[in-house]
Amino acid sequence: MNVHHQQNYLPAIEDRIDRQLLLSHGQNPHFEKNRKLSGWLLGLNGEHLGEDLRLYEGMNSIGCSAWSDIVITSPDAGRDHAQIQILANGIAFLRPGSSHRRLWLNEAPINQSADLHHGDIILCGEQYFAFVSLLPKEQIQNKFINLGTNNEISPFCTYAWLIELISKTQKKDYRLFSEHNHLGNQKGLEIHLSDNSISETQCIISHQNNTWTIKSCASIPSLLINGTSEAQAVLLNGDHIVIGHREFVFRSFAVRSKE
Repeated sequence: MNVHHQQNYLPAIEDRIDRQLLLSHGQNPHFEKNRKLSGWLLGLNGEHLGEDLRLYEGMNSIGCSAWSDIVITSPDAGRDHAQIQILANGIAFLRPGSSHRRLWLNEAPINQSADLHHGDIILCGEQYFAFVSLLPKEQIQNKFINLGTNNEISPFCTYAWLIELISKTQKKDYRLFSEHNHLGNQKGLEIHLSDNSISETQCIISHQNNTWTIKSCASIPSLLINGTSEAQAVLLNGDHIVIGHREFVFRSFAVRSKE
């Protein structure tokens, strides 16, 4: 099984992330979908456990107001609880809103603008989120997100996505779960792609022993990882994947409870 390198692909991929992604359950339908995807807030407890709420370039408002960009229903959430600003170069900031409700960053209260980095833990009222940058720098791309002892999440879990790049086909991002994710042109699979260039079961993306892998299932493999034809490979965060006529970037990170 090959472990490969993807450094040359990262800058080009970041510029090509689709701007028309579908909304998560907790995403306000009024949120502008034509903005550039820049990361996620991942719910770590309570009502938003497991939700991946998309953050876009520019200002992202967070609160219980129906007009917030990200609507949170956690107890003690304010109408204008916080704001996250993400610049074109990926630099992010967390700012308190006007509600004066509890806002903590990495277990410390904040009352003014603070730098926000991949893996940081945000507490809005009683709701914990992890900030996930779109494509973090190489030295932190495999960083564990450390949780406080009060979180309800399981002791260890890994999250990942396939993000479709700009193309003439429909644009989505696909959540990947632990164990096995079957991908193909067959309804009922974990990832269903209605595309004649893809077989009924084209490949399987698996997570076992804290490692993500991809394996072709087609009689005639049509799988490129960072420009190289592969029948089976370990997936690294930021990898560029071509499946049939569709192009994706693989995005993953891991969280664990503090020891």
